[in-house]
Amino acid sequence: MQPTEPRDLAEQLKHYFRGMKRVRADHLPQLAHFDDWQRLALREIERRATGIVEMLDDAILAAIADGHLDPAAAIREVIDEKA
Repeated sequence: MQPTEPRDLAEQLKHYFRGMKRVRADHLPQLAHFDDWQRLALREIERRATGIVEMLDDAILAAIADGHLDPAAAIREVIDEKA
């Protein structure tokens, strides 16, 4: 399981950028001045969710669009299921 504490996540992020520094150090200064990381992260979450939605059949998509199915609730139920 991946760490979920903010300090652990910050270290994990720095570890990623250390690897990038070894390969593409020239990119880091520009990235250090970029100030819209939150928007990019939200867009990436949306892109990943879109990839999942693309796999659903038309009936499920219609039920979600009509408000008859709640994917977030279904996900929580699956997480809570005993193995």
